[in-house]
Amino acid sequence: MGENNLENKSYSRLARLYDLIHSDKDYKKEVEFIEFVIEKMSKRKVNSILDVACGTGSHAIHLKKNYFVIGIDSAKSMLEVAKKKVKDIDFFREDMRDFNLDRTFDALVCLNDSFSYNTTEEEIIDTLRCFSKHLENDGIILFDVLSILPKERVEINSFVENDTEVSRISKWVPNEKNTVRVEYIYFVRQGNNSEFHVDHHTYNLINLRRLRKLMKKAGFKDIHILNGFSKNRYKRGSPRAVFVGRYVRKN
Repeated sequence: MGENNLENKSYSRLARLYDLIHSDKDYKKEVEFIEFVIEKMSKRKVNSILDVACGTGSHAIHLKKNYFVIGIDSAKSMLEVAKKKVKDIDFFREDMRDFNLDRTFDALVCLNDSFSYNTTEEEIIDTLRCFSKHLENDGIILFDVLSILPKERVEINSFVENDTEVSRISKWVPNEKNTVRVEYIYFVRQGNNSEFHVDHHTYNLINLRRLRKLMKKAGFKDIHILNGFSKNRYKRGSPRAVFVGRYVRKN
């Protein structure tokens, strides 16, 4: 998902390389975990799932094997890739903080740290309200967030596929407001052509106890915080927390 619903030129051009850059990510395994948790938590048969901040559709392509799936994302370029990759799913360009699909779902997922793009409490509340509006009664929500502030560091990675080679320099810069800015420099070579791109994203380190309270205010019950994509309860100091809850409509 694009930062603050804005899509700069570099981000747009990099969308076609997103799957290569994240080729080490096991989306199928994550979806197996998601399905296990949703089915265990749900009091009803789960037939439909809304994939928020769906990116290029790498989770949706596995979810659709067992569910009716719709995907939304704020980045037009990501959705263009998703529509080519996953032919039988509807994808829409929407902002997680303010969207209306005029229908509800049995479950909703928001993955890849996308929820952490909400950098203020107001944005978090708006997002949770949007989520609840699109869930059936007893519908299940599952999303992940960054749970510790990373130390400042620089990483260098390379990704190769056929005649395409991508080198990425990542600089993680935490600040005093419990946010971290990640600055990226990409060098892309495709055959005889070379490109250079600069991109950045800002993530919010959300207090987990406060987030649980905000979820309760938005109508979510039976809230569990898991230790990343595992069946274990969240362990303090782990880099990622997965929130799961059930939405209960007020009569």
